[in-house]
Amino acid sequence: MDFDSTKKIVLEKLYKPDASRKGDVDEEIAALIDSINSHKDYYTTSSCAGRIIILEESKDNIRHEINWLFYTHKKTTQKQILTSLAKAGNNLIWFRFESLILHICARDLESAIHLLNKAHKAGFKRAGITSLSNRIMLEIIGSQRFDAPIMKDKELLVSEQYIRILVQQANKKMLENWKRISTMEQEFKA
Repeated sequence: MDFDSTKKIVLEKLYKPDASRKGDVDEEIAALIDSINSHKDYYTTSSCAGRIIILEESKDNIRHEINWLFYTHKKTTQKQILTSLAKAGNNLIWFRFESLILHICARDLESAIHLLNKAHKAGFKRAGITSLSNRIMLEIIGSQRFDAPIMKDKELLVSEQYIRILVQQANKKMLENWKRISTMEQEFKA
């Protein structure tokens, strides 16, 4: 299938419920996605505006068996995090912040390089071409991720003060992430 036909099919499904955990496009990245998708040479295939997560490892550390105790694409509070821990089992519990991730298909190599330059200008250091075979795929990932183990066997491994600091840092990184998203949108429109 050619680029334009594939783009049409992908965009018809964009704002409908999808297979992601949340089920649809994150509000904080929608304007950037709309800008990219309105350009004749690009379309997005997946995205995340960034998130704060509380994860419980599986017994055998199998990825698809991880228990998501909490996640948000917004800022969070210490109370929300502590409340989510009530659902924890005996496995290791992680506090995680992940920044933006964006997958984009480009019409050609020249278009791909042009978009990568804009991503780098916006502060996304982890941006590159991931596929050149059937289609030219780009991946843009924010570099602001962090993980911290916080609980095991239903016992906190850290103090509540430390959790407060994690929340503050994650919220700060979320704001920085949103700023980069906005800068990327401005770069793309320029």
